[in-house]
This record gives sequence, structure tokens and C-alpha cells, in this order.
Amino acid sequence: MKYKTICLIIFSLILLQGCVAIQSFPTVARAGDTVTLALGSSDQINIADTTVTYTPDGGVAVDLTSNVRSIFKLYPDRASPAWSFSAASGIPVTSGHSASVDIMVLDLPPGLVPGTGVIRVQNNAVYPIFSDIPSDADVAIEIVPGVGSPAAFAYSLFGNATAGNFTSLEAAPHFRIKPDFEPNAWYQAPTYAAAELTISGTLNAAALAATESQVTGQLRIIVDEMPTSLASQKQVSWARNGGDITINYLSPTGKMAYYETTVAVFFAASNYSFTATPNVSIRYFDIDGNVVTGPPVFIKSCTNATGCI
Repeated sequence: MKYKTICLIIFSLILLQGCVAIQSFPTVARAGDTVTLALGSSDQINIADTTVTYTPDGGVAVDLTSNVRSIFKLYPDRASPAWSFSAASGIPVTSGHSASVDIMVLDLPPGLVPGTGVIRVQNNAVYPIFSDIPSDADVAIEIVPGVGSPAAFAYSLFGNATAGNFTSLEAAPHFRIKPDFEPNAWYQAPTYAAAELTISGTLNAAALAATESQVTGQLRIIVDEMPTSLASQKQVSWARNGGDITINYLSPTGKMAYYETTVAVFFAASNYSFTATPNVSIRYFDIDGNVVTGPPVFIKSCTNATGCI
């Protein structure tokens, strides 16, 4: 219980700052132990393009990339100060995605020489402007004598000890649809009263033959929750029409930023799928219901192993 409490406190402090951690958790470990690192709030971070090294003070760097067990996103409670009042609340307007922190679970290899050193993480992910990034931060750690072992992160399930599965916290393979974010124009982002996003025509035969309730029960439309201020009062609904899926966004205040249309789409059931990357299009509307110009959206296929391509 003490371990869990300390861990929650550390994570809470990280989220309150919305930054890259300069210490691992724990800060002292044996070769073979498991540590976690906070990697800031990125867009499209993935294991495939992430490299990790450990360099003992005065020594030679050791490649730890193959020891990365998982990278997943951690979100604060939506009613917490971290979500609404801290530096994290500025993440959406400076990045185009919701406030979160990337957590890396790393198994240290055996054979590391005892002593102090630093872990360095590098990747090709995009980070908010005015943000620290992992490649600029040396994460301090001390390796102590002894032989450790990877943490099972076991928990009790119906009275049985079960090993934690971090892959269940990672994003499932999905299509991500979003407009290009303009980081240098975040303070003057155009706003709209409504938008209609259409995903066209690549459902497989099983999905096309299924009833509306069958498809809606398995199709996941995950709209990115932002901005934290909720000034747009954004409402979202969606429907399938044959092979097309239409997502409707409505802002009664007319203050929906263009990047609030970001959405992830996938099927929870394996018998339903997209046969190819769908075509996407979007229309924007002003407060009077008139069609107005706005930025196009782009679609990418995303997995945690390969990123978004």
C-alpha cells in the first residue's frame, strides 16, 4: 500500500506540472528492476521510434530500447485541479490534443554497474510549444548492488493474483482523424458553431450487412476531450449511412476550436473492420448555420508499435 501511495503522489505532481520528469520512479533500483518515467505530453509517441539509453557517470552508454515494456497515456481526473487549473490545462491550446502525460515502463537489464547515471529517451513525437521534451532531459537514477527482477504489477481479480498487462492501457489500433495543428497560431485559432465530419466507404462486408444497433454497439468514436475550459460546450453525435459514418459536432456558443474535431475511430469487434484507410472530409458552420471555410482534416492509421502513418 505504501508503494502505491507514493506512486500516486509522484504521478499527481507530474501531472500538475505537465512536464517531463527528471527522475525515474523509483529513483534507486537494482539491475533487473522495473522503473517508470514520465515523458511529457506528446502527440503520436510510440515504441517503434523511441530509443532509450542508460549512461553511468563517467561510463559508456548502454542501449535499453529493447527493454521498454510499454508506453501509455495517463490522464488526470476531469474534476481535478490538474485537469482544469494547472499548467496541464494549457496543453490543448498549445498542442491540439488533450492534457495527458506519457508513461514509460522500463525493465532495467541485468549487469548494470552500480552507481549513479542518467537515462535518456529520444523519439520523433511532437510536443506542445513551450514544453520540455524527453530528449532534452537527463533522467537521474542510481543503480545499487543486487539482482532485481521485472515487476509483475500483480493485482487481485476475483481472489486470484493476476499479472498486470500494460498493453491493455495502450491505444488499440485505430484511425486518427485531425486537422493539422498550427502551433504558432494557437492564440488566434478559428472557432466554429458546428462541424460535420464524414468517413467514407471502406467498411467490410460484415459491417455493411450488420444492423444499425450491431454496428453502433461495436464502433468506437473517441473524441479527444479538449479544451479543458469547455468554453465551446461541444456536443457530439454520429450515425452510419450505408458505408459512410458521419460525426456531427455542435457548439451552441460558437467557440469550438478547429482542433476540437480530433477523433479516433475503430471497431471493438474483430468481425467488423475497415478494408482500407477511409476517405475523410469536413464541413464547418458558423453560428447562423452557414457553411464557412475551415482547415481540412487528415487521417492516419495508428498503432503503438508503429505510430501513426
